[in-house]
Amino acid sequence: EIKQKSKSTECSTYKEYAECVSKLDELDGLDAWRINKHSSLYSYDRLNTDLLEISKFRRKCENYTFNMMNNNGSISINGGSNPESHMHPMREFMQFLRSRIERNYSGITNPGLYSMTKVGTKKLIEDFIDQICQSLEYIASNCDDCDISVAEKIVYFNEIRHCMGRTALCLS
Repeated sequence: EIKQKSKSTECSTYKEYAECVSKLDELDGLDAWRINKHSSLYSYDRLNTDLLEISKFRRKCENYTFNMMNNNGSISINGGSNPESHMHPMREFMQFLRSRIERNYSGITNPGLYSMTKVGTKKLIEDFIDQICQSLEYIASNCDDCDISVAEKIVYFNEIRHCMGRTALCLS
């Protein structure tokens, strides 16, 4: 452990430092804290449910795109007779994500969640943030679906940027 601590002071990149102190956290038994999703500091049930929903939406979008490509565009969303009466799966997914992307969603920025380990926080929170990022990349890079225009995506990402806001340092 002492060897690992001295090694952490010699790191030249954040990646090296993160790997080194993660090993220290493991030695201290803090990896069990990270893996255990339960905590009164954030809404872990909500995040867990949202992670499952994100997976469902991704599958739904991928299935829709696959079916559109295989049926030459003749598909009825949700099997209904009037496709206009149902929301496009990608738009539904975008709406879902928009409602989850906000500062301190479900308490995930609570300082107590970031002071237990030397780097990182609960694995559930890290997984949630990773899935949100991957989902946004999926939406941005999805060119197979011509129902969602580039202009619509730009508006969407601008709305999300606005919801998150920007931090500012105000000096008087």
